[in-house]
Amino acid sequence: MKKLLLVFLATALVFGCQKKEKNVTPNQQDVVFGITQVDPGAG
Repeated sequence: MKKLLLVFLATALVFGCQKKEKNVTPNQQDVVFGITQVDPGAG
């Protein structure tokens, strides 16, 4: 009976400690650059 309890305990530890893999897909973002014309004589 004691061996059966140890087997159940070991099984619980093995399956309880497994890391769940997350399927992480990177979010795609658009990059927009805006150009402003600077008049050097206005400053």
